[in-house]
Amino acid sequence: MKKTFSFKRLFVLMLILTLVLPILFIPVVAFADTGGAATADPLEGTLFTWEFLATWVGCVAATMVVTQALKTLWIKTKMAIQFLSYLVALLIMVLSNFFLGTLTLSVFILAALNAVGVSFAANGGFKNIKDFVMGVIAKFTGNAPTPTDSGGTPPVSG
Repeated sequence: MKKTFSFKRLFVLMLILTLVLPILFIPVVAFADTGGAATADPLEGTLFTWEFLATWVGCVAATMVVTQALKTLWIKTKMAIQFLSYLVALLIMVLSNFFLGTLTLSVFILAALNAVGVSFAANGGFKNIKDFVMGVIAKFTGNAPTPTDSGGTPPVSG
């Protein structure tokens, strides 16, 4: 069966290229050569700094990475993983403010509240990225992903 040209397929491909290509060039820009000049910051070129972890984006990114790494060591229920994600977010926020010298009681209370939003963003962010990639792969290969591919439980046959 011959595939015909589809504007929808072209649009999806252009959308993916528009989103993926800038992400691929981030390491090139971030680790660009300084031209031989000595740098004053010893942490220049590192992925995470305490200043970055103190921001919402930095905390979400680190929480997502650490939670995915620790998920295999934790209980395999959804609630336990979400609680782990909350604890990781709270720990990252408290430690980043401690090392920056800005940790006070009011900052700690706000970190406890903000950790809820960071945890939700980190949990949903990983699932959304995974579902998007699986959908794109299924679109271009013509294979529909199975229900277990997106993290769900397989259907019960009977």
